[in-house]
Amino acid sequence: FAAGALTMFAIDVSLPHIRFAVQEPGVLDRRLFTTGLLIAVGISVHNIPEGAAVGASYIETPELGAMVAAGIALHNVPEGVATALPIYASGASKLAAFRLSLFSGLVEPAGALAAALLLTGFQGLVPAALAFAAGVMVFITLDELVPAARREGHEHYTALGIIIGGVCMFLVIGAFGS
Repeated sequence: FAAGALTMFAIDVSLPHIRFAVQEPGVLDRRLFTTGLLIAVGISVHNIPEGAAVGASYIETPELGAMVAAGIALHNVPEGVATALPIYASGASKLAAFRLSLFSGLVEPAGALAAALLLTGFQGLVPAALAFAAGVMVFITLDELVPAARREGHEHYTALGIIIGGVCMFLVIGAFGS
């Protein structure tokens, strides 16, 4: 867990923050469009360890893989909306917003496939891979997502969203009997 979180910390402090100069027809609000692109990049990066968690948990047992996939799927819908909304609101087309959201989401199954291929035959590494992916996701959540939501003035809704997310995961775990 700590290795995943520390790896993300090292990446975060080592790499410069990305600035975009992408042109999209119809964009009226560059700032909003850039925000959407940054969200898409962030979600794409965030989807790699999510996919790895699904792949690694599926290698452990298909039931665990299904449970992890269901839990992650619960928050993929708001991620897609969070990606598409600023793109569309900037003046870009619905197709551009959909396309960007779709591509950022497709990183996840690629991460799942990569983890499944790498971990097949190495069952002993699955718990470490799951812990690493969890550390990455917790770091991204605490370092990027929660502060961004709070900066926008949504302190109470941020806390409520985290609580609702936890309850949803308890329900998923209960539904799969684990």
